Amino acid sequence: MNLSIWFHLFIMNLKAGMWIPEQYKYLDYMIENDWIVQLDYPEIDSKRVFRKHTAGSKFEITSIGRKSLFKFNWVLLPIAISLAALIISLIALKTVQ
Repeated sequence: MNLSIWFHLFIMNLKAGMWIPEQYKYLDYMIENDWIVQLDYPEIDSKRVFRKHTAGSKFEITSIGRKSLFKFNWVLLPIAISLAALIISLIALKTVQ
């Protein structure tokens, strides 16, 4: 999983769903791994009650996608802590000199 996929799964976890364009590079990969599922929405009617999204479809995260998201979060957490510690130590080293 890369950061682009993580970002999409993270947003879908926060919201009920997310519109993803059909041209998105990792869309097939995410569907093949059962991380997301496509939601069905009605087409636009004559009274224009529903908006028509022709650029993509709305997807929702699955439980497998949620598990993969949280596994990746546990990988990102030590990296983020290490980078923060490195930046703080460099700032402290620079202020001492």
